[in-house]
Amino acid sequence: MCSHLPIRYGALAVALVLAACIPARAATVDFEDTHLGGILAAPTPPADYGDFYPPTTTNAYETGSFADEGLTFSYYRGYDSTYGYHFWGGWSFSNMVYPGPTGYDPELQYDAMAPITPGGGVNGSATYGIVYGEADSTESAEVTVDPGVEIQGAWVTNTSFGYDTMDTGNMFALPLGPGDWLNVTIRGYDSSDALVDSVPVYLADFRSGKSDILEDWQYVDLSPLAGSTRLTFTFDEPEHHKSYGFMNHPSFMAIDDITAVVVPEPASLMLLAAAAVGFLWWKRRR
Repeated sequence: MCSHLPIRYGALAVALVLAACIPARAATVDFEDTHLGGILAAPTPPADYGDFYPPTTTNAYETGSFADEGLTFSYYRGYDSTYGYHFWGGWSFSNMVYPGPTGYDPELQYDAMAPITPGGGVNGSATYGIVYGEADSTESAEVTVDPGVEIQGAWVTNTSFGYDTMDTGNMFALPLGPGDWLNVTIRGYDSSDALVDSVPVYLADFRSGKSDILEDWQYVDLSPLAGSTRLTFTFDEPEHHKSYGFMNHPSFMAIDDITAVVVPEPASLMLLAAAAVGFLWWKRRR
């Protein structure tokens, strides 16, 4: 009886069967060198604690991005040749390992607050990501999510620069005290730029008698952001720790092993249906 069905129904049936045979797959963005082109020099302790990207000493200002498993991480960077310093914002990645408290050192913005052996990433992996947000608490450090990629979760921790500043303070900021906090709000937006949901991440929490500063990798459930095509990261802290609306504490966070599910796209199903139509037409002609 199936041979008498209209071609379109047979094609739809074949497409559905084939689609059921293409399961969603798990994906992990782990920032390892093999995924990012192997551009980081390996650490050689004790003299060198690792390498990091994306500082530049050649261009006054430029933008760029790097991508892995359907996620694209954007950044800007530049170099002031007059005063001899580089600046950047958005996303970077690093293989630095924590050398212990060293006071003020700008390179520690790239250093995850995690055990020194064997590496700074989750489970001792070598490489991890760094997100640097705007100090005026605006949405920044975007991640673009490809169609069919559903964000599930990630591991996060402080950089050692951020941790030390919140713990003991420095020339720019006072240490955190009772009632203080510093968090990152991760927001997801869909293809029409409507808010999907938001997830708060507390890098430090001194509310309700607590005195917690994140000092090792912690898993964050990001499944409420599934369906997002764009993620933003907003750093914030109490107003009394700001000057002229700008945060005094560093707005850095280390992130690793971002997990996602990659599901078949509708376009793929259309191709399957077209192939099924062609096959059934050929078979009917014969």
